[in-house]
Amino acid sequence: MLQEFNPPCMFRNMALKEVGLSLPDYMRYKRRLSEKLMKRVFEGDAFYAKE
Repeated sequence: MLQEFNPPCMFRNMALKEVGLSLPDYMRYKRRLSEKLMKRVFEGDAFYAKE
């Protein structure tokens, strides 16, 4: 389960509960965001806006 790889965090868990987001969904969104960020960094356009 995902909990094995994510130590419990009281603040994260409270925030997720408040917005109604499950831990698996949170981890899925977090991974997508990190993949998008890394793609931008390695494609070289992370600091430059396309004109």
